[in-house]
Amino acid sequence: DTQGESKMRSHWNELVMKDVLAPLYAHLVMKIVSSSTSSPAQVLDLLPCPLPTEPWNGMSTPLFNLLREQKFLHSKLKGGIFVSPWESFLIANDQPDTSKMSKEEQDEETSSRITLENILLRESLPVARVPTRVLQAFVTEEISLEVSPTVMREYLSGPPKHGNSHVILLSEHYQDALFLLQYCFKDIN
Repeated sequence: DTQGESKMRSHWNELVMKDVLAPLYAHLVMKIVSSSTSSPAQVLDLLPCPLPTEPWNGMSTPLFNLLREQKFLHSKLKGGIFVSPWESFLIANDQPDTSKMSKEEQDEETSSRITLENILLRESLPVARVPTRVLQAFVTEEISLEVSPTVMREYLSGPPKHGNSHVILLSEHYQDALFLLQYCFKDIN
């Protein structure tokens, strides 16, 4: 029976990708991280981003689940530490799409990202800058959060984390509080 045999081979290939290749791939990524001869950007270049199509997407979900809590993303928190995708807040580190923006808007967007990152670092949040392709893959695979107005509203409306108080953050840095307030309502018309 050719259909039955093909189906069995297909299932076998899926299991090999999920149970053999994904763990080996994750182990390789972490081995490279621990070797300290590679930059964080070089490690991110090893990831299958953007997400692959059939049949290779059967390996990306298990791979990202295995990497979810591994500390391989660089954050400027505490002078520079590695954080996991699961605990991090992601900001795109590449240039904004220039096709729809003036030079002034591009500069404002870049400045806005830097200001936002600095505010969140003061709040002791593990912010990691990653290429957009990595950010989109991590968010799609639900292993990390992208810094967005919605995420910031949810974070600030919840109880303070990491032993900090939002009130202290906002009262000590009036300009940051104003910036954050404007950012949180940026997507609401």
